[in-house]
Amino acid sequence: RLALTDLDWDELRGFVVSFLADATAYRKTGAGHAGIYGGIHETIRSALADIRVELGDADKPLIVVAHSLGGLIMSNYVWDAAHVTSSENGCRPLSEWSAFERAETLVGLVTMGCNIPLFTLAYDEIESITFPPATLEPGLLEVAQWLNVYDRDDVLGYPIKQLSKSYDMAVTRDIEINAGDALTSWNPKVHSRYWSNRAFISEVANLTGDVLDALR
Repeated sequence: RLALTDLDWDELRGFVVSFLADATAYRKTGAGHAGIYGGIHETIRSALADIRVELGDADKPLIVVAHSLGGLIMSNYVWDAAHVTSSENGCRPLSEWSAFERAETLVGLVTMGCNIPLFTLAYDEIESITFPPATLEPGLLEVAQWLNVYDRDDVLGYPIKQLSKSYDMAVTRDIEINAGDALTSWNPKVHSRYWSNRAFISEVANLTGDVLDALR
């Protein structure tokens, strides 16, 4: 309805508008967090519940890989699971959640193209989620990592350790990579090129290997 093709830089406008539309729609509105915000979080909780069933109804170690706005969404999900009542979050009662659904077994978090800094501008104090969760087994606590991967040409991806003292403590490493190819590595299109980058894949594989070794 914005008729982007009638404006200059239509491809770049489409990229920006798509991101802003997602971010605006996801925001908390009115009393509580019902609506799109709560619906997204309930979708995550439901997916985790299904995965838990596949794992034999056990609270196994959890690794989350989140791209772009997904990093903020997962951060909010983990925060709300620890701080917010289910009625406010739009989900079923927290007392019925498993530890897996509450992300209490979160041993690995990989964010890429993360735009959390863009959503902290209105806050005097910027507080991270608690990571790793204290509920992890000692062996898993030793290998738990929050890796934040970014490309300096990605206008929607940022390092986050320097956001605050709590982020510095929670985030293990900010990792700069050069994603994309000759056509995308130098422009906003690089934002969607993390998934196929060998350096990114290696970081996820190494983290996963460390967790598997800790379980042996």
